[in-house]
Amino acid sequence: MPAYTTQTQIENHLGRVLTANEAGNVAMLISGISKLVESYTGRKFVADTEASDRYYDIENSQELFIDDFQELTEVAVEPTFSLGEATETLLVEGTDFIVYPLNLTNDITCYSSLRFVSPYLRAPRRFRVKAKWGSTSTCPDEITQIVTQLVALVFANPENLQLENIENYQRAWDRPVSAGVNSYADKCPPMVRALLEQWRKIYF
Repeated sequence: MPAYTTQTQIENHLGRVLTANEAGNVAMLISGISKLVESYTGRKFVADTEASDRYYDIENSQELFIDDFQELTEVAVEPTFSLGEATETLLVEGTDFIVYPLNLTNDITCYSSLRFVSPYLRAPRRFRVKAKWGSTSTCPDEITQIVTQLVALVFANPENLQLENIENYQRAWDRPVSAGVNSYADKCPPMVRALLEQWRKIYF
């Protein structure tokens, strides 16, 4: 997965060079905390360079909510054999569906749903969507700042986390960890958590 910060950025934040032990663990920490941020926000902050297929089901709805993407290549309806369909049907953007949101801004930099025009497509169906997946094309400065500060927090307060348990840290971000501490997220500086909340995806 992409790294959302670098050793140099972490050292600049700490105002010192990492020790040999810290330098030996920094890549693992960057990877683990980058995954933590992706898991917490529900977003991927560097888009794929190649398009790939993902499959989604819809049932009696006009809108299909999908993963964030930057560039759409194909949308197809998978065959329903009970209806006598043998092959998938490729759909045409603007005719069969509209990509949402329509008003991309600096804060909304990805598409996240398809709205179907034909009532025929709103019945229970499975769709194949081919796209370059990701919430942003390149990592936003705010996300780099968040990952940098969280990695630096571990080095500044090693009791917060045993390095060998970085994956547990990711999974337990919102789970109680000890008496008097509600979650690992409570150890996150308020400004960092506020930035994270701004990027957190809302699921409908």
